[in-house]
Amino acid sequence: MKYNFKETYLGAEEAIHFVSYYSPVGIGNSYTRDNPGHSKSLRSKEGTKVLHVLSSGVHNISVTQGLGSAQNTFQGQGIFNTKVSSFFGNVSMWGNIVCSKMHIKNWNWYLNNNQGYFNNCIVESPFNSSNANTSIYFNSCLLIGINPSYKTTCNTNRCVIYKATTPCARSSASLNLFDSCNITVSQADINTYYSNYYAYNNCKFKIGNEPEYTLLQPSERTEEGYRNEFDKRCTAQGITLKDVSESGETLKQGRWVFANNSTIVGVPIENSIIHNFEKRRSIHFGYTSVRERINISATPNKPVSFNPANPNTSGVVIKDDSISLPESLNMSEKNISKVCSNIYPLMGVNKLTDIILSHNFPREYGVAVSSKYNLSDNVVTSGSIVSGTTYIVRSNNLGEATISYNGATYSSALSKSNYAFKGTTTTTFTPSTNAVVHEVIDEKLWQPIYMRIVDEIPASKITSGNLQAGYWYLVEHDSDQNNTSDYITYNGINYPPLSSFLVDNVLTFSKTGNIHLRRCWKDNFDFNTEVTDKTFWQNKQKPEWFLIFPEDLRCLRKNNNLNSIEMMRDDEGNYIASGNPAFYNMLLAENGTPYQADNIKGSYIQLKFDISTLNPV
Repeated sequence: MKYNFKETYLGAEEAIHFVSYYSPVGIGNSYTRDNPGHSKSLRSKEGTKVLHVLSSGVHNISVTQGLGSAQNTFQGQGIFNTKVSSFFGNVSMWGNIVCSKMHIKNWNWYLNNNQGYFNNCIVESPFNSSNANTSIYFNSCLLIGINPSYKTTCNTNRCVIYKATTPCARSSASLNLFDSCNITVSQADINTYYSNYYAYNNCKFKIGNEPEYTLLQPSERTEEGYRNEFDKRCTAQGITLKDVSESGETLKQGRWVFANNSTIVGVPIENSIIHNFEKRRSIHFGYTSVRERINISATPNKPVSFNPANPNTSGVVIKDDSISLPESLNMSEKNISKVCSNIYPLMGVNKLTDIILSHNFPREYGVAVSSKYNLSDNVVTSGSIVSGTTYIVRSNNLGEATISYNGATYSSALSKSNYAFKGTTTTTFTPSTNAVVHEVIDEKLWQPIYMRIVDEIPASKITSGNLQAGYWYLVEHDSDQNNTSDYITYNGINYPPLSSFLVDNVLTFSKTGNIHLRRCWKDNFDFNTEVTDKTFWQNKQKPEWFLIFPEDLRCLRKNNNLNSIEMMRDDEGNYIASGNPAFYNMLLAENGTPYQADNIKGSYIQLKFDISTLNPV
């Protein structure tokens, strides 16, 4: 079964839109779910709202003719899935533009007295919309290198402003988080914007007449310490802060919070200075409310982490807060690296709403974070073209490659944008000597990852005896999971509460303090061959890997019944969640039966994904 686009993008409003679907490997001009068009050529309909649905992958959009006078909406598949590396338009006579759920790197569009709306996007410099009468609205966006004060009619709400030089505040902005910015501060800013909520992390300030931008570096790295340091520097420049009384406390500039090392690219770290301020005020700064974090750690005993000791992890360099590809890896050849987490105990059954795999792997150079590769490994030979199947042309050396097929020439050169073609009844093609042809498995270029999640694990508390090879074990304290002085020692490593490990051929362990183990599941769990805990897993959600899209954490329930504990399975026995090709097809009732989706829920979770090169761009 082939992947489909989502069942809906704008909800009920979508019914009044003229909807077109696009893919970087789209062909033709039907612009349908089954046959998306190429995003280099947009489709419009005068006087009608148009929804342009962009697949995952990299798009280059250049508009040289009018798209109509009604609003045009561009909808991607998530900020780390859909990337528009160039968004250029030299047309001005059309309606408002709306962009959602995508990463825009180079925006250059003259909007003629109309509005531009950006919702849940990454928008990266350069950004140019030169008409002074145009208003720009950023909502829940990550703005990289963009000064939101570049024009007075630029509005930001719940945004992260990252690595920009900008005033500390603006009237048309609130709940913004400034990360690694150069910030100017004046008395007028303090007087006018003290009632707005702002957070500043790793920012350098130039206050009043200070000669240069410098970090806040208090002797006490606490919220109070940073606030006092800001107040001290303002006072030295003759600037007086406002007292703000709220939530049972009175603070100088009390709706602003200052910190260093409190976020990761604009997302506050759980229980950091900024996060604790958010909790007291019942607010959240920036483009996402997600605060729970799976750590990235170079040490094997870090609870809830991606670390190099985890199984199914290979071909990557893992350091604290960093996963990267090896320097020796050839990015112009196909490579697949693997990353797996240990177990994340959610401390009770939780509904999952969002997973953010924040990364800067260059999708425009063919690097994708996905557990599915979109090209076949086999080279397609002349005589084996299948009607209705999409193919792309590549070169096996540094030169341009071409093929002649069905009266047309196709080139490997990305600049020519005709590297993809769809098979017809003609099965043969004529290649240049350096041409290779691959089948495109998924035109939507979806980027799913693997998850397994269960509601419970066996209850036995293990304090002695031998462990079982091939099983995951979770470390729990008898009474206080924050007590890190007690630990389990396995294979020479001390594991604190809430950490986990996979047992190899070493079956013994020791404990220090009031602590125990819980057996979770076999790493290569198969209910049909399970012996140790087969009875326990009967009639329960089982610890089997299944595919999800991080931006859509839904699944189908067994028997199409939302009261079912376990997920529905496809014809091959796999759980059906958003990353399964059957999922959207079933929500669209392709087989004539309507299905209802449910949120993924559980108490213990594990994730794994691939980082691959040479993907279609």
